[in-house]
This record gives sequence, structure tokens and C-alpha cells, in this order.
Amino acid sequence: MSVLTPSAPQPPFDVNVKSHVAAGSSFFSSASVSTSAVQAVSPASNTNGILLVAIRIVSGGATAMLFRGTSAPSSWNDISKALVAIANSAGVVFFQDLVIPSGQGLWFIGSGAVNYCNVEYEFL
Repeated sequence: MSVLTPSAPQPPFDVNVKSHVAAGSSFFSSASVSTSAVQAVSPASNTNGILLVAIRIVSGGATAMLFRGTSAPSSWNDISKALVAIANSAGVVFFQDLVIPSGQGLWFIGSGAVNYCNVEYEFL
């Protein structure tokens, strides 16, 4: 009598492909983000897309956001821009590859004074 063994589920990607970039290939850091948008990457420099590797925000009491778009957000609650990451007073650390389309830039902005914002990325 043979025993049927179900096959293990397969991941939706090839785990043997080494396509990830090294952390720190390109980065932007600021300790002076407030209620005016601070550009991390310009839309003009993003000609083939951007791979985000890590985002770190220590907001220190204010709400802090990282937006993407063809222009800067007008305020911290600008709903016309796509929100990439948000942090309240606890802060956030995000480590996952996320592709930003070509022609779009990245901006940090806060509802008040933000302690620290950092993004690591690679131009594609």
C-alpha cells in the first residue's frame, strides 16, 4: 500500500534568485521634518522606478508620513497623494521591497516636528 504525501506549498517566487539590493545603496535622512514637505527623491531623478528597501520614522509625538507622487504633498493629510508609510509617536520601521513607479518622487512630512526620517532605496 502506498502512502500519498501532499506536496509542500510552493512560494510564489523563486527563493534561489538573489535579486535584492544591499541596504544602504542610496539613502535619504533628515532630522528636520515638520509641516512642510521634505523631498527625499525627486520625480525627475526617478527614470526607471525606485526599489524601497527600508523606511525608518521616529516621529516623537507628531504624525509623520512618507508620500509618493509627481509633486509634493500640500499638507500632512493631503489625500491626493499616495501614502507609503505613516508613524505616530511610537515610530515605524519598515523592511520590505516596495517599487515606486518611474516619474514619482518621495516626500516626508509631519503634523508637527518629527525627530527622524530615513529611507533606503535603489534606482532601478
